[in-house]
Amino acid sequence: MPIRLSLVLTQSPPAKAVATGSADAIVGELLGLPGIDLTLVGRLESIDEHSTDRLTLQSITGDIVFLDWQTAEQICTGLLSHGIEGVRWPHPHDLQADTTSGPPGLRRIYAFDLRQFEKAAELRVALQSLHAEKQIKTIALGSLTPQVAQKSTIQSVAKMEKRESPVRTPQSPSRAILSSGQLDALVDELDDFDV
Repeated sequence: MPIRLSLVLTQSPPAKAVATGSADAIVGELLGLPGIDLTLVGRLESIDEHSTDRLTLQSITGDIVFLDWQTAEQICTGLLSHGIEGVRWPHPHDLQADTTSGPPGLRRIYAFDLRQFEKAAELRVALQSLHAEKQIKTIALGSLTPQVAQKSTIQSVAKMEKRESPVRTPQSPSRAILSSGQLDALVDELDDFDV
């Protein structure tokens, strides 16, 4: 299933912010992009404890891409003040993020300082690139238990042995040498294996 990006945009820039234009220009670029959910909230420092903006922020359970006209550090501090914990995660527009802070398992916060973008279209390209990067699926082989990995391999080899007769070596009659076709099929099945 494709991963969606939860974007949160501060809907009112500070008076001095003119770089990317208004929030309306940004919304116009981002609204309707596939795989991206856009939410608008007020400025973090002005969100009341019982406001719908705070409830909205707390309802986002996964990673957050937060767009504001302030530094990434200020964004993360502001989110934390509203009970939104996470690890500031690096991306091409925030390379100073430190992924070692905080306990493992916390959500990722991708903080975007909108003052770094001259045009809303540049921001759109950066966010589409981040979305595409998050679609790349990786699994840590260390997370597979030996029993699960062994069971999967045994089942794959058994299926292949039904298709082709293996060649036995004189040194170890109980061990089969797989043909290149069988090895290719095993690799394909392991690629499809999803824990």
